[in-house]
Amino acid sequence: MKIDRARAQKAFADYAAHYNAADAKVKLKIDHTYRVAALCARIAQSLALPPEDVDLAWLSGILHDVGRFEQLRAIIDRVQLRDRIGVCLDTCHVWDAGYDIAGDLDGVLAEFDRVIGLGRLHAVHLNNSLNPCGSHKDRHAKLLDGCIPPEALVRVTRHPALAELPFILETPNDDAGYAQEIAWLRAAQN
Repeated sequence: MKIDRARAQKAFADYAAHYNAADAKVKLKIDHTYRVAALCARIAQSLALPPEDVDLAWLSGILHDVGRFEQLRAIIDRVQLRDRIGVCLDTCHVWDAGYDIAGDLDGVLAEFDRVIGLGRLHAVHLNNSLNPCGSHKDRHAKLLDGCIPPEALVRVTRHPALAELPFILETPNDDAGYAQEIAWLRAAQN
């Protein structure tokens, strides 16, 4: 089945219309979404994936920043090839969406499993947030510099339900900063 990109773009535009596009932060977020979608498609093309998988990669880029688990479920339910849909859990996104991964990680993962299914979870983006839980802003922070207690991020990396998943460090850093965060994470695992 071919994904109708025009329809997906219209759906995203309809969603984004609820926000003030004249606000520089909102415009940046909208532009970022389109860039992520284009990059996902380019990566899929570089892997010589078939056209329908390139379209699926592009669609996952458009949908990369959905907030509540129910929103993701509603999107998954509308996809005809839903058995091919996987999800990446972003610690900043879930925190900013109001899921308290610091105080109730087990409960958050149980809710994710109930609404989406842990079987759909394919990766974790590990980062902190500049905002308090439930702020609905999505502002990534370095692991030790945000509102999510660093020990909570360590618990995420150690959680049995996530143990076999790839973790992708997605913090606003340079190479030296990434190296420091990786060293900190390795030390915290012991």
